[in-house]
Amino acid sequence: MGNNTSVVNNVSFGNEVHFTNGTNTTVEVKKESDTKTVITVDVDLSKISTPDVSNTTLSIEPNGTVATPTDGDKLVNATTVANAINNAAFNVTIASDTTEFTDQDGKANAQVKAGSELVLKSGKNLIAKQDGSNITFATKEEVDFNKVTLSNGTTGGVNLVNEAAKPATNNNNAPTSALNITSTDGKPTQITGVGSTLNTTTIGTAPNGSVDGTKPSTVTLVDLANATNPNSAATVGDLQNMGWVVSAAGNNYTDAVKNANEVKFIGNNVAVTGVTKDGVREITIEVNATTVNNLVNTTTLSTTDGKVDTPATTDGNKLVNATTVSNAINNSGWTTTPTKVIGTDGKEVANPTAEVINPGDTVNYVSGNGTTANVTVVKGADGKDTFNVSYDVNTTTLGDDTTPNGVHANGTVAAPVDGDSFLNATTVVNAINNAAFNVTIGSNATTFTDQVGKANAQVKAGSELVFISGKNLIAKQEGTNITFATAENVSFTSVTSNNVTLNNGGNNAVNLVNEKGIAANNTASGNPIDNQSALNITDTAGNPTQITGVGSTLNTTTIGTAPNGSADGTTTNTTTLVDLVNATKPDSAATVRDLQNMGWIVSAAGNNYSDAVRNANEVKFIGEGVNVTGTTNNGVREITIAVNKGSVDSNTTTGVANGTTNFVTGDQVADAINNSGWTTKPTTVIDADGNKVENPTAQVINPGDAVNYVNGNGTTANVTVVQGKDGQPDTFNVSYNVNTTTLGDSTTPNGVHANGTVAAPVNGDSFLNATTVVNAINNAAFNVTIGSDTNTFADQEGKEDAQVKAGSELVLKSGKNLIAKQEGTNITFATAENVSFTSVTSNNVTLNNGGN
Repeated sequence: MGNNTSVVNNVSFGNEVHFTNGTNTTVEVKKESDTKTVITVDVDLSKISTPDVSNTTLSIEPNGTVATPTDGDKLVNATTVANAINNAAFNVTIASDTTEFTDQDGKANAQVKAGSELVLKSGKNLIAKQDGSNITFATKEEVDFNKVTLSNGTTGGVNLVNEAAKPATNNNNAPTSALNITSTDGKPTQITGVGSTLNTTTIGTAPNGSVDGTKPSTVTLVDLANATNPNSAATVGDLQNMGWVVSAAGNNYTDAVKNANEVKFIGNNVAVTGVTKDGVREITIEVNATTVNNLVNTTTLSTTDGKVDTPATTDGNKLVNATTVSNAINNSGWTTTPTKVIGTDGKEVANPTAEVINPGDTVNYVSGNGTTANVTVVKGADGKDTFNVSYDVNTTTLGDDTTPNGVHANGTVAAPVDGDSFLNATTVVNAINNAAFNVTIGSNATTFTDQVGKANAQVKAGSELVFISGKNLIAKQEGTNITFATAENVSFTSVTSNNVTLNNGGNNAVNLVNEKGIAANNTASGNPIDNQSALNITDTAGNPTQITGVGSTLNTTTIGTAPNGSADGTTTNTTTLVDLVNATKPDSAATVRDLQNMGWIVSAAGNNYSDAVRNANEVKFIGEGVNVTGTTNNGVREITIAVNKGSVDSNTTTGVANGTTNFVTGDQVADAINNSGWTTKPTTVIDADGNKVENPTAQVINPGDAVNYVNGNGTTANVTVVQGKDGQPDTFNVSYNVNTTTLGDSTTPNGVHANGTVAAPVNGDSFLNATTVVNAINNAAFNVTIGSDTNTFADQEGKEDAQVKAGSELVLKSGKNLIAKQEGTNITFATAENVSFTSVTSNNVTLNNGGN
């Protein structure tokens, strides 16, 4: 037997147990049978005072908040709390905000509390309608777009984004806008079909050398010196035609060196070695010395067809006598093919052949049919005479003084003064250039179908060509300048937009203009393309536009290198260069990454050295914890590396170790560690004498100090040590446990029903801790769904609020020209594929070259 949970005495067989009256209680013991005894305890309730634990109720204000009770000191049970949560509501209304803004996906949540207002605003190009808790969004009849995403429905879409230009020094006309064509999945986009604006220049080459200096073959390189538009995009084809010319005078060798071509220095009776020293590729050529013997011999000269024959190779260095030279000169000369030959007998020779005009022969220049021969001799002061031979052709003119340039006022050519005479080139050119047809403008707004392919109409000199502005166009004429523009008010049956004018509202807008390309022969055929198209992306301020997000179409090739040489001839490293030889899309735009991977290979057989040379390569010697110095000594670049001793110490106030990047000794490290640590702000400090320190300050916990985690008021400290394996450090996990309770049962997770209302508590008279209340509030929800309403309506900005309570339904409807999609709590509105507007204002356009 005992009191409550403590044992007072043991009851053995035969012992007596007495039940006595207590305070305000009476005990009665009755024997009902030999095996049953009934003990009754009566309580005198008249003598027991009961405290007032009455509850109060909660009510909901019209704005959806829970009203403050007048008897706030009384308790509310869990049922009352649940009802208050279920009936508390926020107010939903609509408004409009046409200010441009960027997408704020991921922005921090904004709390919507009971009684607060949730405003769903219709932004640019949208209007909103509210019918109670049903909110409908639709596009306006008149819309304005600044950006279009291009997609063909099968591959990822491409975003054309106008953004601020990145600073770039390789442009005298610094751009202010940049065109970013990164795809919708964040990857760069390949650009194909890019036309080159560069011409190529033909380089005469002799890949195998040429004895007489002729260049039997040619190769083309891009002409960067005469580029007409340096702000145009370069193509892979341009890169394929970039290079430099290498030549050797010994055998008239000439050839072009393009990307990844290799230039080998090979010696004949000379030693060639190579090395990379301080980033400089050095090629050393040493010539072996020998002796030359001179012999004096003679030979003869002969002439054929007036040309002195070159002696045989073995006789080329021999001498000739004066008679041989005289005969060679007299028999030399130049050949001409005559139209008539008169023989020594005075008769015309049939089928005349080429004749040699020797020194001493007479050449007469005689007048021909319609020509007059003129021979003028100018005696030189140095005894050298100059003979000028010319022929005059009789000319006539067109018209008279009333027909300047030989053309009438109506544009027709006037009759010549002498019809049997000749017109010189200038007269003909002036007549052609000044012969003209008459051009004027008109208008015709009648709708018509496209007449491409209709038979040509001849426009002769003096006739009239009328340029008529059709529907949606206006025309202006200033002399021979005809200007067409779209009218201010236009009407279209349908508008298709795949190409755009981009304007993000901050940078200059970028115009994507399809214009006639520059005649450039850097094409696959080597000839300019007729009517080639060009994409001009100059911004509205006339500045060039940067293009970012461009995807490369080039593959790279792996190059084995030996930057420090190789004893056995094997490569020790690899690097990659772009493969321009096997480019599959030479008309694609090149990327900065392509330029970064461009280069050529330098090699030397002497030490099996090879390395890639890229743009602006530099080798720097940088030491960490060491001192690196350099000097040029007699042409040798010397790099000296020395180890410096550093310092390290600890702040006794903060426990933070400070030091330099140089090397330190073990003693320095040990002292720094022992004096380092982390700081804590104690609530109580007991000094070494056991006295409490007033106003304690932050203390540094050094290595070796003890940190104990003790139980606090209502908390239990837990310290778990996980010992590390295989020499790994131990892990110390510190946690504190707090007792909690829950709402509802297993069918109401977080204490909330499936319809969003808070479930009744298991015990309505019990209290809920903070976690349970927060979970109930956070999980209490209204139901959102979508619908459609295609009726035309006026914007209802400012309509009175509608309350949305837990468990109620909020319907978001798609209006005219919109469709809606729901994936859980994600509601997506998009424009329908087929839309209808009363008016469209667009800063983006559909480009149609009309001829290109």
